[in-house]
Amino acid sequence: MNINTNKPSLTPTAPQTEISNTRRTARVAALAAVATLAAVATLAVIISGCNATKGFGKDLEETGQNIDKAATNAKNN
Repeated sequence: MNINTNKPSLTPTAPQTEISNTRRTARVAALAAVATLAAVATLAVIISGCNATKGFGKDLEETGQNIDKAATNAKNN
């Protein structure tokens, strides 16, 4: 009968646990950085979209004023 007494332990030793916690912390930090970057990018797109809509509104208002002026000129002539 051959009994192997050098089986690896299933419970982690202190250095392995420390490495595992360090890796986990690094993963959480990386995930937080990616989430922050995604939030900032989304916010930038939303803000630029609002400015584009505001600019479009000004252009539309100017076009309406030009149409009004043209109608007034046509009525007076």
